[in-house]
Amino acid sequence: MLGRNWVHLRDGSGTAQDGSNDLLVTTKDTATVGEVVLASGTVHTDRDLGSGYAYKVLVEDATLKR
Repeated sequence: MLGRNWVHLRDGSGTAQDGSNDLLVTTKDTATVGEVVLASGTVHTDRDLGSGYAYKVLVEDATLKR
């Protein structure tokens, strides 16, 4: 996972209370806050990376299109 950017996508769905409003994407691409992007990558569920980093959904090795 090193050498990647960790992008948090929020599209207005879900809620902050249960954490369902945040989709985490790893990518070599960059994005700025407020930018609209389309992420394409491999979706993993129940991903545990160790050291306390566990995610219900994680999109890895994504490309971002503007």
